[in-house]
Amino acid sequence: MRADVDGELQQSRDQAIEIAQAMQNAVDQRSFELTARTHRGILISWLVIGLGILTSFGIASYFLQVDVVNELWSVRDSIQALAAGDLERPIPFLNRPNEIGEISRSLHTLKDGARDRETQAWVKAEVAATGVRLQSAGDFAAFSSALLSRISECIPLLYGSFYLADETRSRLSRAGAHYEPLARALRDPTLLLASFAAYAFSWMKFPLRNTLFFAIVALLVVPSQIALAPLYALFTQLGLTGTYAAVWIAHTGFGLPFAVF
Repeated sequence: MRADVDGELQQSRDQAIEIAQAMQNAVDQRSFELTARTHRGILISWLVIGLGILTSFGIASYFLQVDVVNELWSVRDSIQALAAGDLERPIPFLNRPNEIGEISRSLHTLKDGARDRETQAWVKAEVAATGVRLQSAGDFAAFSSALLSRISECIPLLYGSFYLADETRSRLSRAGAHYEPLARALRDPTLLLASFAAYAFSWMKFPLRNTLFFAIVALLVVPSQIALAPLYALFTQLGLTGTYAAVWIAHTGFGLPFAVF
């Protein structure tokens, strides 16, 4: 009987060993699967982190290209234009509080200095050329003609006169005058129309003669500056801005009341 019991115990021990071995194998298999899954999760995490870093680097590079490199290129173009003598090109980014704004403001200072030097050189050249012409003048008439003609080359001077005072400084006499062809073209029609109107007011009798004459006299006290803005708006609507016709109409309209009077 004891032999039977020992056999059953041996059989039970073998079965327990087999169960323990099976459990150990299951635990090892589960541990291997968890280890592989952990490695796979770590690999995926590193891939995601790497892609995020690359994406951030790409976005930062894009903004760097747009915000910094393009601004530097614009400043570079302005520097090249200034070096080439183009003083009319605007300097960008003057109000930026960063380093690019400092560069732009320094460049703007250089531009102002170059413009001042260019203006001074132009003034010196004009004064020298004017001095050469004036030195060749033999009398006050030639002097005034040379001076006014030289001034008309620098500024849009239509006409001008040069007067001299006598010894008592109580009377002025005209030493010379200068008229541009356009000034003569403006003067002649005004005088022609005013002559007809003045003759009619002086020698002809017609209804409302005195009323019209008083209206013309009243126009003499109206400053021409008051009509400049509405007159400019009217010429803009009519498409006459910057034309000789606009100059002729304005000069004739403002000059007629005085010429008729």
